[in-house]
Amino acid sequence: MQRSRTIAGSPVRTAAEAWGVVVQLVADTIEKSSEVPEGSVAASLNEIQGIGAALVAGGHLDSSPLVLVDESLYVCIRIVRGDNAFTLDETLDPIPGGASATAKWLLYIPAPAHLADHLRSAAASSDHVSTAAAPAYQEKAQAALSASIDHDALRGLGGS
Repeated sequence: MQRSRTIAGSPVRTAAEAWGVVVQLVADTIEKSSEVPEGSVAASLNEIQGIGAALVAGGHLDSSPLVLVDESLYVCIRIVRGDNAFTLDETLDPIPGGASATAKWLLYIPAPAHLADHLRSAAASSDHVSTAAAPAYQEKAQAALSASIDHDALRGLGGS
């Protein structure tokens, strides 16, 4: 299921604090799974902490979200700034679906031209960060749907 979260940035939080909220939200969600070791999410995402904070400070995560993708997750995470940050009703609880996350979760991070090389370099050392375009939700949902249907069992029940 596609979900979204919006986090308050400046002036409610500094860019570094807002990035920390992203890391904590993803960790609280993904580490509910027995396949994802405790502390591993923060270890992966803290490697790009400086660039993450730069994306927040530049407003890039308001116009282009982070996208967390796994077998049962598709979550768009935006960080808003200015007046919108003051009026935002944040939901920072773990995102439903995290308990069934796999060790193959991936956070797609937009790479604006002026930070693209630095971000790609930092992401290269992580199995959980990508600067590629996130897959469209429809593609992800269709792949999950087709993978979860046992067509032979369905035919055995008299379905088509």
